[in-house]
Parts: sequence; structure tokens; C-alpha cells
Amino acid sequence: MKDYSKEYREDIRKSKEMDKGEVKNELDALFANIYEYRTSRYYRELLNFCKKFKQLAPFNAMMVQIQRPACQFILTAEQWERKYRRKIAPNARPVVILNFTPVSYLYDISDTEKKDDYSLSDYDILEEIKHQYDTKQEIHSLDLNLLIENLAVLGIAYTDSFRAGASYGAQIRLLENPKVIDIPINNNHRVKYKAHYLLSVNETLSNGAKYASILHELGHFLCKHLPPPSGKDWWKVRPLTENEEEFEAESVAWLICERLNIGNPSEKYLAGYLDSNSTIPQNISIDHIFKAQNEIYKLLFELQYAKDHFLYKTDNDFKELINNSPYIAQSRNNHIHKQLKIDF
Repeated sequence: MKDYSKEYREDIRKSKEMDKGEVKNELDALFANIYEYRTSRYYRELLNFCKKFKQLAPFNAMMVQIQRPACQFILTAEQWERKYRRKIAPNARPVVILNFTPVSYLYDISDTEKKDDYSLSDYDILEEIKHQYDTKQEIHSLDLNLLIENLAVLGIAYTDSFRAGASYGAQIRLLENPKVIDIPINNNHRVKYKAHYLLSVNETLSNGAKYASILHELGHFLCKHLPPPSGKDWWKVRPLTENEEEFEAESVAWLICERLNIGNPSEKYLAGYLDSNSTIPQNISIDHIFKAQNEIYKLLFELQYAKDHFLYKTDNDFKELINNSPYIAQSRNNHIHKQLKIDF
């Protein structure tokens, strides 16, 4: 499996540092107040739009769709200049996404024009990217093992000893007796800490099916469908029905699988629901769905470290342990996944 986009990796890196809470609260209010946004037709269009813009983090792809649903191909002004020798048109209308500054501005191809005779035309650029991601990708053992290893930074233990019928690929549950796991804090050191959750996968599944099943269960975890550990105030349990929880988790898994061009077992569920219902479930949260996708994407392409992720940000005891570690001040050298190819 390849990570095709340097731009995406930069976008997700920047989004790690941001507090988008206010924006996300407004996002759910937007979808609640505007009926059109809650129709099954619009939701299908939103997901299909977001799967195309692989250079952006999922949350930012969603922001682009809300602002410019007819957008064809979008980049920053610097990227248009560097990659395609194009400049921004005088009356261009930028699209705003979240970033360090705290926002960045992107421009659709329709907002740009050729800089000189060496610049590619609109047609040539759109044809170039048209089939860029058509080839289905395979999940290799390295891809699967990297995702499993990165579960530790979420405080999740893993086993492939799950026993169930063929229709059940995985399960995540709160442990009565937490399991001690190793959590990486930099390239050379790990700390031992309690995992309060166990993600179990059916060992009979293929690598691709295991991978998709893990994505689905992480959707449940990051959408806060499970109760928090006893004595921990990590989150408030959301009052959702089982169908609403499944819709959120399936949406998370579907979009990630589509963006990676891998087999997508969530397709049948989502297509069936959206074909049979005029609106999406009442209490689902677009905020939680896209936030979960962003968090999961960080786990897919390189080894992750504790300070960047959920457990450190949520568990005060773990945060204190890490901050007092003698190794945390050591410089961090990125450990890039062996199969990753990045266009620098």
C-alpha cells in the first residue's frame, strides 16, 4: 500500500497541532439545522467528494466540499506555481481550510490560469490526475503490522485470537483488568502502561479484511461509542442507538478504504442504508466521523509516538509519566514505513 501524497501528509501533520473544537461544534449544528445536509443523497455526495481529494486530510476535504461542491482539483497558490506553472486568477475565490495559521487558502483549478506557454492546460492537468488512484492496492503484512503497532499510542492492546462466525471480523471492548503494553515515546525508547481496551481480530481473515476490520473498530473507539475506563473522565458516553453507532463506524471505515483504494466491506452496508432511507440517522455526528478519520490516518504510514496521540492528550497519569521520562527530550527521528514512497 502506498501513501501517494506528500501534500496530504503535510496537511495531516499541521492538523495535529490545532484545536478545532469550536469549528467542530459549529459543524454539527450546521448539519442539524440545514435539512439538505442530512439527506442521504447529500451524504453520499459528501463521501464521494472527500474520497477524491487524497492530498487533504479528511476533515479538510469535507470543508472544501461544503464551500465549493463543484471543485475539481484544489491546491495552494504555491503548489499551483511549483507543480503546474500556474498563477491565481485576479478574481479567484479561495477555499479556507484549517491549519497552523490558523487557516490556509486553497484554489480550484478554475481559479488559476496558465503562467506561460510551458504551463499545462486545464484539460491536461485533469486528465493527468483522472486515473491517478484507480489501481486497487493490496494490504501487505508490513501495512497491517504498522497499523497494529500504532494502536499502542491510543492505549489499545491487540490480539488476533478473536473467535466468531465469518461475518464478524473484529471486536473492541473495555477490559476489566487492563493489560500492560509497550508504547513508543521516540525512535529508541518505549514505556510500559496500561491498555484499557482490547481490539481482537479474527485470525482466519486475510490481511485486507483484518485491516478493514481494525479501521471499523477504531471508528467505534474514536467516535466514543464505548464507555471510558472506570475512574477516567476521557469522554461522556454518547446516547446513540446501535444503528447510529454502526453508521458512524461504517462511514469512518468506508472513506478510509476508498481513499486508500483497498477492498471496502463497508460499501454494502452504507449503500444499503442510503438507498433505503431518505435521511441519515438523526443523532450521528459529522464532527466525530471526520475527526476519527483524521486520527486514524495518522496511524497508517509511519510509526507513531505517544505525545502526538489520544492517550497522551486524554490520560493525565500517562501524560505525567511521559513528561517525566528522561528519554522524551531526545530528538525525534521519523521512522518511515518501508513501503512508503513520497514525492518530494
